Amino acid sequence: MKIDDVMDIVKTRFPEKSIDLYDSLDLVKSVIEDTLDSVRKSLDIAYTNKHYDDAQLLLEVAKSSKPFILDIDKILRHLEIDEVNHDEEKSEEEERRIISNYEDYVVDNRTEHTLYENFTFKRPFGFCYKGNEKLVKVNTWHNMLLVVCTDLYKSNTDMFKSFESDKSMNGRKKKYFSKDKTNMRVPVLISNDIYIETNLSSNSIRNLIVKLLKKYKLSIEQFKVYFRADYSSMKEAGS
Repeated sequence: MKIDDVMDIVKTRFPEKSIDLYDSLDLVKSVIEDTLDSVRKSLDIAYTNKHYDDAQLLLEVAKSSKPFILDIDKILRHLEIDEVNHDEEKSEEEERRIISNYEDYVVDNRTEHTLYENFTFKRPFGFCYKGNEKLVKVNTWHNMLLVVCTDLYKSNTDMFKSFESDKSMNGRKKKYFSKDKTNMRVPVLISNDIYIETNLSSNSIRNLIVKLLKKYKLSIEQFKVYFRADYSSMKEAGS
């Protein structure tokens, strides 16, 4: 059975797993591209310093990595689902009211996490970025996305508005950034100017923030996330 057929079956029979696979592979692709950027910079330095053996090695790494990206792209094309309604996130106050044993799922909100981790079933407490140690408190992943987008919009409005026509910043079949909300599922207006799609999973939001940071040439590693709750054990018990 070809990989195309396998992915089509996964998409049809196990749509939730298809979303998880898509989000994970999309992040892997982003990390490979980021790594290749570092390889290219090192390649330029090697040529400048006439370290030709090292340059040749780095060139081979770059050439060998390209097929990985093409293969991932092919799988992503098969995995993307047109319309999915993600569960509406609830605030901490709502979750405390609904979940009788909420305290069982509370985690240390001082522990740092990165954008390379799995956010499924996790709930945010806050985040820090741009090298700023000041914690920005948020209750939901959607709130985190909107706060980041609003801040980046203010720092370089023209850059942010360009995302509407940037294919790399939108889904393959739907817009994440648009002046027109007509074909968006849950659009939220940023600075009375451009709509952001918020009908996204926690890991999709993570991936979009990674892409935003790269566009603004901000450190992904310096973006620290803090959780307030982890419902993984609840979901495992219910499966």
